[in-house]
Amino acid sequence: NNYLTGYGGFQVSEGFRAGLVGLGMNTPLGALSVDLTQENTQLGGSRGSASGRSVKVAYSKLLSESRTNFTLAAYRYSSSRYMTLSQAVDARERVKTAGYQDQWLWTGNERDRFDISVDQPVGTLGSFFLTGSTRKAWGGSGASSRQFEVGFNGNAWDISYSLSASRTNDQYLGAQTQYFVSLNIPLGSAAKPPTLSSQYTGGHGQ
Repeated sequence: NNYLTGYGGFQVSEGFRAGLVGLGMNTPLGALSVDLTQENTQLGGSRGSASGRSVKVAYSKLLSESRTNFTLAAYRYSSSRYMTLSQAVDARERVKTAGYQDQWLWTGNERDRFDISVDQPVGTLGSFFLTGSTRKAWGGSGASSRQFEVGFNGNAWDISYSLSASRTNDQYLGAQTQYFVSLNIPLGSAAKPPTLSSQYTGGHGQ
């Protein structure tokens, strides 16, 4: 029905299997979804396999009067041995290294993650966006990191541009600030004209 939707999916690769089941609910207060991912990775040789699971809860709301798209409480909790496909591929290669210890695979694995994003259209000029995330890892140190980004994507006279600034604070790497600017200018008035593109990325630590 229009208020309750089930969904699922599978991801299969060499030595890796993952399945996802979830439920989405559309309410007058916004859309809420909950899903569970279960994965299994074959590490190869005598190391056997490793399994993990991850649960995600997400909420989103479109404020029709201002057309603000607000996503809140996108929270994910993962077990200590949960791996994504890219992590699994990397793990299967790393365990082939002489002297490698299995516990090294789990050090730094993500435990908690919280994401928030806001997108606000500004008339016909473009849209303003704000994103933020916090992350905490498994392991004795419980390493954590935080990242925030603010920016604007616009279009004027067929010229598109993007401006953004981000701030990352990592327990080990410290604080870093980055800036990004891009500009795309069509050359001519044809249906699909060639485009002149330019971008700049800069930043500093602490």
